[in-house]
Amino acid sequence: MKKLTIIIPLIIFITIIFFLSEKKETTILAKEDLITIQKKVDGQINKGKENKNYKINSPYILNNPYKISPLTSLIIFSSEESITVEVFINDKLYKTIDSKTFSIPIVGLRENYNNKIELKANDKTYEYYINTPKVINTAIKTKGKSNNNYLVSGTKSKHFILNETGEVIWYLDLDTQGLLEKTSSDTFFIGTEESILDENISTFTGLYEIDYLGKIRRRIDNNLGYHHCLKFIGDNRLLVLGSDVYPMDTVYELDITSGLVKKKINLLDVLSQENSQLKNYLVNLEYGMGTNSIDYKDGKILVSFRNINTISEINYENATINYLITSNSTIKKYSSKYLINFNKKILGLHDVRYLDNKKISFYNNGYDYTLEHKSESASGMVIKVDNEKAKQVKNKINEKKYSYAFGSYQQMNDEELINYSYMYEKIPENKNEYESYYSRLIFYKNEKAKQEIKINDNIYKAIVFNVNMSDNYIPTTYSYYSDYITKNTNKIKTNKIFHEVTEITNNSIELYMDTLKKDIKIVFEGKENYVIPYLNTKTYFQVPSGNYSIYISVDGEYYKYKSKVTFI
Repeated sequence: MKKLTIIIPLIIFITIIFFLSEKKETTILAKEDLITIQKKVDGQINKGKENKNYKINSPYILNNPYKISPLTSLIIFSSEESITVEVFINDKLYKTIDSKTFSIPIVGLRENYNNKIELKANDKTYEYYINTPKVINTAIKTKGKSNNNYLVSGTKSKHFILNETGEVIWYLDLDTQGLLEKTSSDTFFIGTEESILDENISTFTGLYEIDYLGKIRRRIDNNLGYHHCLKFIGDNRLLVLGSDVYPMDTVYELDITSGLVKKKINLLDVLSQENSQLKNYLVNLEYGMGTNSIDYKDGKILVSFRNINTISEINYENATINYLITSNSTIKKYSSKYLINFNKKILGLHDVRYLDNKKISFYNNGYDYTLEHKSESASGMVIKVDNEKAKQVKNKINEKKYSYAFGSYQQMNDEELINYSYMYEKIPENKNEYESYYSRLIFYKNEKAKQEIKINDNIYKAIVFNVNMSDNYIPTTYSYYSDYITKNTNKIKTNKIFHEVTEITNNSIELYMDTLKKDIKIVFEGKENYVIPYLNTKTYFQVPSGNYSIYISVDGEYYKYKSKVTFI
């Protein structure tokens, strides 16, 4: 009895301690996520605009206002009466604004530089300096001159803009998939690295509309499994190259004001034309069809299939083939009635575009995934499609080397920009060893090379691009849309938050979520707290090396993973 008198209070005490320790774990104070931080910035901007003490001689300057666009600033001040202000960045006129209240978005600051900003009004000049960090470590070498800025999407360095001398003047500090599609003078849609991993193929789910200051204005969660290409076609319509059953087998049309799918075209069905033998061939390709770019014009879509060396124009309304251009013998065998005769090889193509009603351009990688042909030199190619024949108009080769993937070709009247990607000094044994490659951007005018930029990175796409945001910046309310539909709805459980950490490789972690209908935050508590809000079944992301406790937050409730995880 005496022993029981001692043991029972001891058990109660241990239970209370255990309960309190578990309670402590579920109330972790996590670092704020990016959306919350940006909402607070909106408040700072609005207060700054209301504060009449900020004048042209003492403005409110907010550098990297939204935390992911480090080469931008916002300059806020007001005047008693309407004035005309000329804004100069590093001695170049940026814009002229007439107003009483100014909230000037500054885009185009040089990286790792003390940038000079001049505001000129009423015959007076007010000078300010904005010091910027170095944002990329990629080696860039420039030869020759042009008057253009270039928007570049890299494998390592992600999205950045180069000025006419090859200096970085804009950078987006956000993990992306090389997808950036302009939707207005202020905004673009971007694909992020939120992902679903299915049968060792990673496809992506998070779409964000962002402005050049880095404000996330809109987020659309989906399970379209997109990759490679987004195409804005106006009227709030965004074409997304995604996956239905197989990788990149479907074009989806999204209404960006609701996040809803309005139309879809299954490219596998269109291409196979209900021919079981052709469909079986396409389904069983080692790397899939390799669908990687789409363009839209007058109710038609132009699609490139890298792995089967094929271009197809498809009627968007009724999803039927208008024509096929191919170097693939199997496609030729089963699709003869759609073939356009073209006597040149197109291999591993990318970035197909309409130039006009008859001419199309694309980057020809020269690498044959089907191994039907010997690989050839990569080039920028233009062809003219007329009735049942196609004729080569241009075939620009820079180095006599094939490239495995990527590349782009943009033509604008008498100017051209070709991105020769995946170039190499020596052919690497593993084509995915990105450090072994470089890209060469060449700007042509009147058929002559005027500028060459060598970048030690695999450049997915490069285009001539100038940012000219609205004169005065107005913060917009963040919008979230989700049409997230899982094929395994019977697996949704609200009482089981996650299964387990299924795989850890280097600094990458994969967690498998059970709840698809709730907004989930994954928190790493170690040297710092890292919070990533995702709404996916499986997701990968990176954290620095160290020891971490992992928490899952669902609707504000935190749940701790059973043990600490060490990243090396």
